[in-house]
Amino acid sequence: MMKSKNSPLIRGGKGGCQALLITLLTVVITIFIITKPVSAQEIDPIATSYPQLQEYLQLASKENPELRSLWHQYRSELEVVPQVGTLPDPEISVGYTINPMM
Repeated sequence: MMKSKNSPLIRGGKGGCQALLITLLTVVITIFIITKPVSAQEIDPIATSYPQLQEYLQLASKENPELRSLWHQYRSELEVVPQVGTLPDPEISVGYTINPMM
């Protein structure tokens, strides 16, 4: 890229730097706006076709003994006291040394 002698960057003019900054900011903002994910409210076709389906699924999850067992297992794991930071098990050691006295 060739810069002419009249370029504001070569001359050190403030207006050129401001124009470059504005151009860069415009490009960055445009990229953010274009790449921003657009989320639309999704409509579940099954839920609209079967309005009682959600109620049946909740009832099935409450009445399923395997799911209930897993739920209670999960809750019991949350209640376990962590062993980190507890005192170590006490240990006793006995020693005897015979030293002859002269």
